[in-house]
Amino acid sequence: LYPEAATHPGEVVLSARGLTGQVADGLDFEVHKGEIVGLAGLVGMGQNEVPYLLFGATRARHGEIVLGGRTMAAAQLTPEHAAAAGMALVPGDRLGASGIGHLTVRDNVSLPVLSRFFSHGVLSSRQEHEHVAKLLVSYGVRPPSPDHLLHTLSGGHQQKALLAKGLQLGPAVFLLDEPSQGVDIGARKEIFARMRAAADDGTSIVMASSDFEDLAHVCDRVLVFRHGRLASELAGDGLTHDRLIEQCYSSA
Repeated sequence: LYPEAATHPGEVVLSARGLTGQVADGLDFEVHKGEIVGLAGLVGMGQNEVPYLLFGATRARHGEIVLGGRTMAAAQLTPEHAAAAGMALVPGDRLGASGIGHLTVRDNVSLPVLSRFFSHGVLSSRQEHEHVAKLLVSYGVRPPSPDHLLHTLSGGHQQKALLAKGLQLGPAVFLLDEPSQGVDIGARKEIFARMRAAADDGTSIVMASSDFEDLAHVCDRVLVFRHGRLASELAGDGLTHDRLIEQCYSSA
């Protein structure tokens, strides 16, 4: 189910300094190039808020975010600013925030790159269709038809299509919330393989998940949250399923 970790993290790509939201409180952490960092904790401890704070999708109250040497005030960050700085986000709500269920897969996947298919103010539907069709085949989305409505796909294939939507941008930092929730085993394997391949290519990944097994096997490091604050960090031989459970429940 899980890909082999063969990462050699590079320089620091993303830093959070004093990041504070509704639950998250004064967070300081760094993410290195090419690593997968997990965010863990019991429900309501603040870990699921972090991807949205980093992307400006949830308004922060305080703190700074440093990406690629550029310092941004977290309270003033917007998704437009985050995307321009090299971040992409796949929210946990697949049909409400990450995608639009009643639109086609083509409409959903091509949205971030739609400008590529305009020439002299005219949209080339053929080029858009071909681009999305290739992505669906590459990511194993079934059926690989750009014209299917997103909500007609299974949860796993919806998630793979939305993963393609974000990774086609080649983001420096890829943010995910509950990437395997409601996804069958086969699709999970493909999703994790894509995430590891992206990390091996230099993308830094931050994923919040309630699945301790996934976190233990997919991530290079996991940050454990307690009441909005960082309680511990697990990595290497210390990053195991049992150790994560112990840390999360002792944090309570």
